Amino acid sequence: MVPHDVISLLVTNIVFTSLAFFTVVARLYTRFGIFKHAGVEDYFISVSMAAFFGHLVGSTQQVRIEIRYGLGTPFNTIKPDSLTKFVKALWASVPAYYLALLFVKLSIVCQYMRIFKGVIFQRTYKICKILLGVLAVYGCWTVFGSIFQCIPVQFFWGVGEGSCMNRLAFGFANAALNIATDILIFAIPNGPAREPWYLGSV
Repeated sequence: MVPHDVISLLVTNIVFTSLAFFTVVARLYTRFGIFKHAGVEDYFISVSMAAFFGHLVGSTQQVRIEIRYGLGTPFNTIKPDSLTKFVKALWASVPAYYLALLFVKLSIVCQYMRIFKGVIFQRTYKICKILLGVLAVYGCWTVFGSIFQCIPVQFFWGVGEGSCMNRLAFGFANAALNIATDILIFAIPNGPAREPWYLGSV
């Protein structure tokens, strides 16, 4: 008997990923099947959904392993071998999550670019292009940074000798950039006062 509700964790993971999946399927059916006019943003959201499924598989395995090897128990009571498995599970699930998050943001910005394409929205369109580049750099940094936090990789879970970046600093920097890019993405439609008026007619 473990001191944690494993079923609730798994159900939450599966339910919300399933809701996202059916939403994406409905979107793709509308764009490909009904309008027959898909954009780059639709391909990006598909990649994001695939990555989320990878994260679901990884995180489900992570929960199973972490519960078995120490989740919910005092850290200092975990055996070294169990701790290795615990950290491996944590390491494996993170890159897929960051990849999914990146492609969600890229999809939103690409959709903005489709909407704001035109003489009226030149400034906003340029901002979107710049933000797209920023997201690409930021996304590569988070995905590859999460994979190669330690060199060699296996040193992350304590195998052999190596070195690691400051994980706490990486986590805080990633969180700050994630929030900042979210704010920028949601601020784009709220540009000059005249633009939302035209956006309503698109």
